[in-house]
Amino acid sequence: MEQPVRRAVVTGGAGFVASHVVDALAAGGAAVLVVDDLSRGSRANLPGSVELLVQDVRDGAAVEAAFRAFEPEVVFHLAAQIDVRKSMADPAHDASINVLGSVNVFAAAVAAGARRVVNTSTGGAIYGADAPVPTPETAPTEPLSAYGLSKRTVETYADWFRRTHGLDVLTLRYGNVYGPRQDPRGDAGVIAIFCDRILAGERPVIFGDGSQTRDFVYVGDVAAANLAAAAAPAPPLRVYNVGTGVEVSVRELATAVAEAAGATRRPSRRSSPRPGRARCSAAASTSATRPATWRSPRPPRSSTGCARRSRGSAPWRVAESRAGHSEATGRVRPVQRTGPDEMGRGREDAPVAGPAVVNARRTGGRPPSPRRCAGRSAGWSGCARWGSPGSRPPSPASRGPSRSTPGPTAS
Repeated sequence: MEQPVRRAVVTGGAGFVASHVVDALAAGGAAVLVVDDLSRGSRANLPGSVELLVQDVRDGAAVEAAFRAFEPEVVFHLAAQIDVRKSMADPAHDASINVLGSVNVFAAAVAAGARRVVNTSTGGAIYGADAPVPTPETAPTEPLSAYGLSKRTVETYADWFRRTHGLDVLTLRYGNVYGPRQDPRGDAGVIAIFCDRILAGERPVIFGDGSQTRDFVYVGDVAAANLAAAAAPAPPLRVYNVGTGVEVSVRELATAVAEAAGATRRPSRRSSPRPGRARCSAAASTSATRPATWRSPRPPRSSTGCARRSRGSAPWRVAESRAGHSEATGRVRPVQRTGPDEMGRGREDAPVAGPAVVNARRTGGRPPSPRRCAGRSAGWSGCARWGSPGSRPPSPASRGPSRSTPGPTAS
């Protein structure tokens, strides 16, 4: 019998993916404590009904004290360092957040008597270059990056906590997540990055020839998978992929986003692909092993990639999710948001002066497809231009480490 969540802690809960998990929990009436240091997350991502503790997960004593006081039934662990480039340049820093922080969270869950931890891992950076595509959970884990290695280490610690302390840890390995609140100012989130550059009048940058593929999964589907994992009474596996099983090439994605935004400039290319990344990635999970409440993520309408499954039109589900089309004309219909928060985001219900925060809202448009729009609320905004008019996003060197929702880079 399913066990609905009544009290939950969400680490990294003010970040991109985790804030959608928080929304789903709050909508179901759960009491929620968010633990986030706000290095990349934003208070504006959180509903008013949840409690926020601004805290780094590397402080084990503080995390344990918070967990003991709140007494959660379930812990959703999404706090992480997510930048593959940073992990390659400074693996010690990556491990301090991803490994030590996770050990602290697991230990605090044991101390607080939580019945389950839903742990977040990566489906795009953990399997390695020789994995079959689509990749099942049973494939060997041979990560190419320090980020992937830290996530594999955390999974090993999860098994150790289960054997030694009886802690029930269920791990979800995400594909490349996209959707509302995704920040283009980082390494992970190629859809947001492409949209940001196109709407700023710049050309998207593709590393390599653009034939590398990724599995793009909508954030609402990922949030639903987290809640299903928390509620499942006796899942047959300890690790699950969360993805569509369908590849989309980066070149194909860039074309789709540009066409959806009405841009004509071709992407620029850099000769060398980035290190630490598998060339092809798509996550497979058989329905026979999923919890009964698992809602299968739907793929983009078509794809081309290493598995050579299908060829056809551009992946409109991916592009329209960020840029959208007008119901009447099929063209991009820009709308404006209210005043931006500290991350440049805002709401859609009133205009804001000037072009500082402009987005395009998906309102329908092209003829519906049974493989499109699964798990998506009606209408959401994306393709945001961040900051004040004429400003550019800060350089990576000027930003602090990310400790919000993890996920592999897509470019």
